[in-house]
Amino acid sequence: MTIQPPSNDQAVLAMGNSIRPTPTTPDSQTEAGTRTSTAMQRQQPAVEATSVTIAAQTGRIQAEQSVNSTAARGVRALDQASKQIDAMKQSLNAIIKNYPPFLQGSEERIKLLMSFNEIRKQIEALTYPPEITAQSLQAQKIWSDLFSGMQIPALADQPTNDATDAQIISTINTLDAAQKTVSDRRQTLAASLPQLPISPSAAISLSSTVGAALQQGAVPLTSGGGGYLKSV
Repeated sequence: MTIQPPSNDQAVLAMGNSIRPTPTTPDSQTEAGTRTSTAMQRQQPAVEATSVTIAAQTGRIQAEQSVNSTAARGVRALDQASKQIDAMKQSLNAIIKNYPPFLQGSEERIKLLMSFNEIRKQIEALTYPPEITAQSLQAQKIWSDLFSGMQIPALADQPTNDATDAQIISTINTLDAAQKTVSDRRQTLAASLPQLPISPSAAISLSSTVGAALQQGAVPLTSGGGGYLKSV
């Protein structure tokens, strides 16, 4: 019996059948999807943990910067307060030491008393903390301690009711004590200022944490774990 070779069409059909891919069943697709989802779920906790770590480190650094910035502003505020106290003393001494002294109710005396009270308001404005202190309880305490215990009374400055000589002399003594307090606190606060905006240990710790996150391929941007900057 003679065996006939297959025709060209039959050869092509046989070849196509031999290389045709095996059909994928719905079950196999589900299984592959499950494996991918499981792998992603395993990676997500690690990434979220890194997110919380970076957020915590950032929070500590922000608090430290708040303290340092508050201390620096406090030094400037105390410098300003010292100059203002000098100006207040000059106004009051001009009343007492002028010869002949400015009498009660006189125009010159009233102007100097009004100048004293205006400068006193400027010092009072310094006691209000800047917004940056809200980031740290320690920063809030630094600012509240700047002027604590210093009581500089206002003086009557109306033509028909102005401060007496005794009241003015007493206030000058109060200003002398306040100026010494300001000087002492300024010196203590200035000595506490660091040379760097953040401590070296905090900077190294944050850099290490961010570096590890970059190696994993994602840097969390929020403490809640959502939103990532993918590295390429």
